This record gives sequence, C-alpha cells and structure tokens, in this order.
Amino acid sequence: MATRIIISGTVDMPPENVAPALEAAKPLIVGALTEEGCLDYDWCPDPLTPGRIRVFERWETEADL
Repeated sequence: MATRIIISGTVDMPPENVAPALEAAKPLIVGALTEEGCLDYDWCPDPLTPGRIRVFERWETEADL
C-alpha cells in the first residue's frame, strides 16, 4: 500500500472575514492542486464554529509535500 500524507488544520478569524479569506485562497488552492503529488487541497468553512476555516491536504508522498 502506498504512503499518503494527510494534513488537517484550522484557521480561526472573525466570522465576517471567512468569505473574503476563502475568495483570496482560491489561487493558493488552485496552485497547490497543480503541484506534483497533490491529491487534495481544500479550505472549507466549519458549519458549527463561526469564523473557523478547516484546511485539508492530501499528498502522494512526503517528498511531494
């Protein structure tokens, strides 16, 4: 079985800053998805915690990361 690297984290901010932050992150997300070995990269608002963004990355190998 192949090794995968998963990174999961959160970013907290004032709730009114979430939408602008997600919009500003689009080029970063698109850029990461073009990197060799990047299987997933996403920022999502947390539906239960206002002002929290969840960040998720999944990479093919540690070298790719």
